[in-house]
Amino acid sequence: YCQNVLISDLRTQLRDIEYSSGMDPIIFSFLADVSGLIRLKRASGRDSKNSGIIQRAMSLDSKIVAHLDKSERERNSILSNIHYRPEIKIGELKTYNILRATNLLFGLTAILQLRRRVLCFSHQEKSIKDLLFEATRIIHTRIPSNNQAECCILLCLFCCGCELVDKSLVEWRVVYMNRLDSLEKRGVSSVSIAKGIMLKCWKERTSWW
Repeated sequence: YCQNVLISDLRTQLRDIEYSSGMDPIIFSFLADVSGLIRLKRASGRDSKNSGIIQRAMSLDSKIVAHLDKSERERNSILSNIHYRPEIKIGELKTYNILRATNLLFGLTAILQLRRRVLCFSHQEKSIKDLLFEATRIIHTRIPSNNQAECCILLCLFCCGCELVDKSLVEWRVVYMNRLDSLEKRGVSSVSIAKGIMLKCWKERTSWW
């Protein structure tokens, strides 16, 4: 209860999303949980049907979806009344909207990894394509190019970009390559490796992991 009150208070102040990471603490925690389940899945064997892992993954999937829905609705409600609060500056509001986009993108990436690597959804399934479509839309329309936020979302760019192997998603590849090119020009050293793996995934229609 106390944690929820604190988060709600921070959200009202537009401070519930960490500037340095681009996500709220709950999403960060969910990513750690997804990582843990991926490790368990790997340890039990790629083709394992371990019911305990599957149940935990399905439960976590539902929790992430519910958190994204609830938190975004609350943020929409807060921002709908923002014009009554002169202490909130335009620049602060603009930054917060970008942070909302990065936070949502991390949440979608967590769901994507959970469904693909633990629940073993095919990249051709509609729910996966829908996730990739929404993630790409956020990157393309809500996160400005050459913005500092690009550095925060390298993980998302890589994880989502590598999944664009289906023919119906080919047109979105340029969005990811343009962002990676931008980061490479800014001196982010790991980008060239990420691009190479991504191109191989597209060419061979294979998973990056």
